Amino acid sequence: MRLGLLLLLAPLLAGAQGLPGSESVILRVDAESVYGHLFRPAAKGRAPAMVIVHGFGGVSDAREGFWARELAAFGVATLVVESFTARGVGSSIDDQSRVSTAQGVRDAYAALGYLAQQEFVDPRRIGVMGMSWGGTVALRAADRRRQGDGPAFAASIPLYPGCVAQYRNPQP
Repeated sequence: MRLGLLLLLAPLLAGAQGLPGSESVILRVDAESVYGHLFRPAAKGRAPAMVIVHGFGGVSDAREGFWARELAAFGVATLVVESFTARGVGSSIDDQSRVSTAQGVRDAYAALGYLAQQEFVDPRRIGVMGMSWGGTVALRAADRRRQGDGPAFAASIPLYPGCVAQYRNPQP
Protein backbone atom coordinates (compact mmCIF):
# COMPACT_ATOMS: atom_id res chain seq x y z
CA MET A 1 0.00 0.00 0.00
CA ARG A 2 2.71 2.49 1.00
CA LEU A 3 4.81 1.53 -2.01
CA GLY A 4 1.84 2.08 -4.33
CA LEU A 5 1.17 5.50 -2.81
CA LEU A 6 4.84 6.41 -3.07
CA LEU A 7 4.94 5.37 -6.74
CA LEU A 8 1.79 7.39 -7.41
CA LEU A 9 3.18 10.52 -5.76
CA ALA A 10 6.82 10.15 -6.89
CA PRO A 11 6.54 12.46 -9.92
CA LEU A 12 4.86 15.11 -7.81
CA LEU A 13 7.43 14.81 -5.03
CA ALA A 14 10.33 14.93 -7.48
CA GLY A 15 9.06 18.15 -9.00
CA ALA A 16 8.14 19.60 -5.65
CA GLN A 17 11.77 19.67 -4.47
CA GLY A 18 12.01 23.10 -6.07
CA LEU A 19 14.71 25.68 -6.23
CA PRO A 20 16.24 27.02 -2.99
CA GLY A 21 14.11 29.85 -1.63
CA SER A 22 11.03 29.01 -3.72
CA GLU A 23 7.55 27.66 -3.11
CA SER A 24 6.44 24.77 -5.33
CA VAL A 25 3.41 25.42 -7.50
CA ILE A 26 1.48 23.06 -9.78
CA LEU A 27 0.12 24.69 -12.94
CA ARG A 28 -2.71 23.15 -14.96
CA VAL A 29 -2.00 23.30 -18.70
CA ASP A 30 -4.85 21.88 -20.74
CA ALA A 31 -5.09 18.24 -19.52
CA GLU A 32 -1.55 18.23 -18.04
CA SER A 33 0.16 19.63 -14.98
CA VAL A 34 3.59 21.24 -14.89
CA TYR A 35 5.66 22.46 -11.98
CA GLY A 36 6.55 25.99 -11.06
CA HIS A 37 8.90 27.55 -8.54
CA LEU A 38 7.50 30.75 -7.02
CA PHE A 39 9.73 33.43 -5.51
CA ARG A 40 7.93 36.18 -3.60
CA PRO A 41 9.46 39.61 -3.13
CA ALA A 42 9.93 40.83 0.44
CA ALA A 43 8.02 44.09 -0.11
CA LYS A 44 4.31 44.25 0.68
CA GLY A 45 1.70 45.34 -1.84
CA ARG A 46 1.16 44.43 -5.49
CA ALA A 47 4.47 43.75 -7.19
CA PRO A 48 5.44 43.33 -10.82
CA ALA A 49 6.12 39.72 -11.79
CA MET A 50 8.17 37.71 -14.26
CA VAL A 51 7.53 34.25 -15.70
CA ILE A 52 10.89 32.56 -16.32
CA VAL A 53 11.09 29.79 -18.94
CA HIS A 54 14.10 27.44 -19.03
CA GLY A 55 16.12 26.30 -22.02
CA PHE A 56 16.68 22.88 -23.59
CA GLY A 57 18.72 21.73 -20.59
CA GLY A 58 15.83 22.11 -18.13
CA VAL A 59 15.71 24.15 -14.93
CA SER A 60 19.05 25.00 -13.34
CA ASP A 61 19.52 26.69 -9.99
CA ALA A 62 22.62 28.42 -11.40
CA ARG A 63 20.59 29.98 -14.23
CA GLU A 64 16.83 30.19 -13.62
CA GLY A 65 17.23 30.09 -9.83
CA PHE A 66 19.81 32.88 -10.01
CA TRP A 67 17.59 35.14 -12.13
CA ALA A 68 14.53 34.41 -9.98
CA ARG A 69 16.31 35.31 -6.74
CA GLU A 70 17.87 38.44 -8.27
CA LEU A 71 14.54 39.70 -9.57
CA ALA A 72 12.80 38.90 -6.26
CA ALA A 73 15.51 40.90 -4.45
CA PHE A 74 14.57 43.86 -6.66
CA GLY A 75 10.89 43.47 -5.71
CA VAL A 76 9.71 41.37 -8.68
CA ALA A 77 7.74 38.19 -7.98
CA THR A 78 9.02 35.38 -10.18
CA LEU A 79 7.61 32.06 -11.29
CA VAL A 80 10.04 29.61 -12.91
CA VAL A 81 8.09 27.24 -15.15
CA GLU A 82 9.43 23.69 -15.33
CA SER A 83 8.06 22.35 -18.61
CA PHE A 84 10.08 19.13 -18.77
CA THR A 85 10.00 17.21 -15.45
CA ALA A 86 6.27 16.51 -15.24
CA ARG A 87 6.35 15.34 -18.86
CA GLY A 88 9.15 12.87 -18.11
CA VAL A 89 11.85 14.86 -19.89
CA GLY A 90 15.08 15.72 -18.07
CA SER A 91 16.67 17.53 -20.99
CA SER A 92 15.78 17.89 -24.64
CA ILE A 93 19.24 18.81 -25.89
CA ASP A 94 19.55 15.56 -27.85
CA ASP A 95 15.91 15.45 -29.02
CA GLN A 96 14.37 18.90 -29.18
CA SER A 97 11.00 17.56 -30.33
CA ARG A 98 10.14 16.08 -26.92
CA VAL A 99 8.46 19.28 -25.70
CA SER A 100 7.36 21.70 -28.40
CA THR A 101 7.65 25.46 -28.34
CA ALA A 102 3.84 25.58 -28.51
CA GLN A 103 3.68 23.55 -25.28
CA GLY A 104 6.14 25.98 -23.70
CA VAL A 105 3.96 28.92 -24.75
CA ARG A 106 0.90 27.26 -23.17
CA ASP A 107 2.94 26.68 -20.00
CA ALA A 108 3.95 30.36 -19.97
CA TYR A 109 0.30 31.42 -20.32
CA ALA A 110 -0.67 29.08 -17.45
CA ALA A 111 1.99 30.79 -15.31
CA LEU A 112 0.70 34.22 -16.41
CA GLY A 113 -2.83 33.24 -15.42
CA TYR A 114 -1.64 31.92 -12.06
CA LEU A 115 0.36 35.05 -11.25
CA ALA A 116 -2.47 37.38 -12.38
CA GLN A 117 -4.70 35.81 -9.69
CA GLN A 118 -2.24 36.30 -6.83
CA GLU A 119 -3.07 39.18 -4.49
CA PHE A 120 0.61 40.17 -4.20
CA VAL A 121 1.03 40.59 -8.00
CA ASP A 122 -0.03 43.52 -10.20
CA PRO A 123 -1.70 41.65 -13.10
CA ARG A 124 -0.90 44.50 -15.53
CA ARG A 125 2.85 44.19 -14.89
CA ILE A 126 3.72 40.57 -15.65
CA GLY A 127 6.52 39.82 -18.08
CA VAL A 128 8.03 36.70 -19.57
CA MET A 129 11.75 35.91 -19.73
CA GLY A 130 13.48 32.89 -21.16
CA MET A 131 16.86 31.49 -22.11
CA SER A 132 17.54 29.53 -25.34
CA TRP A 133 14.38 27.46 -25.96
CA GLY A 134 12.75 29.59 -23.27
CA GLY A 135 13.82 32.72 -25.17
CA THR A 136 11.91 31.48 -28.19
CA VAL A 137 8.93 30.75 -25.93
CA ALA A 138 9.18 34.30 -24.52
CA LEU A 139 9.17 35.77 -28.03
CA ARG A 140 6.14 33.78 -29.13
CA ALA A 141 4.23 34.26 -25.87
CA ALA A 142 4.57 38.03 -26.16
CA ASP A 143 3.06 38.09 -29.66
CA ARG A 144 -0.14 40.08 -29.10
CA ARG A 145 -1.90 38.14 -31.86
CA ARG A 146 -1.65 34.99 -29.70
CA GLN A 147 -2.66 36.47 -26.36
CA GLY A 148 -6.43 36.44 -26.77
CA ASP A 149 -8.80 38.10 -24.32
CA GLY A 150 -7.15 36.96 -21.08
CA PRO A 151 -4.22 38.52 -19.25
CA ALA A 152 -1.39 39.66 -21.50
CA PHE A 153 2.35 39.82 -20.98
CA ALA A 154 3.49 43.41 -20.42
CA ALA A 155 7.12 42.70 -21.37
CA SER A 156 9.28 40.05 -22.96
CA ILE A 157 12.96 39.38 -22.27
CA PRO A 158 14.23 36.70 -24.65
CA LEU A 159 17.84 35.79 -23.84
CA TYR A 160 19.60 34.06 -26.76
CA PRO A 161 16.42 32.66 -28.36
CA GLY A 162 16.57 30.18 -31.20
CA CYS A 163 17.19 31.66 -34.61
CA VAL A 164 14.78 29.44 -36.53
CA ALA A 165 11.65 31.60 -36.34
CA GLN A 166 10.98 34.12 -39.08
CA TYR A 167 8.41 36.83 -38.51
CA ARG A 168 7.24 37.93 -41.94
CA ASN A 169 4.50 40.25 -40.66
CA PRO A 170 5.62 41.47 -37.23
CA GLN A 171 2.95 43.15 -35.13
CA PRO A 172 3.46 45.74 -32.37
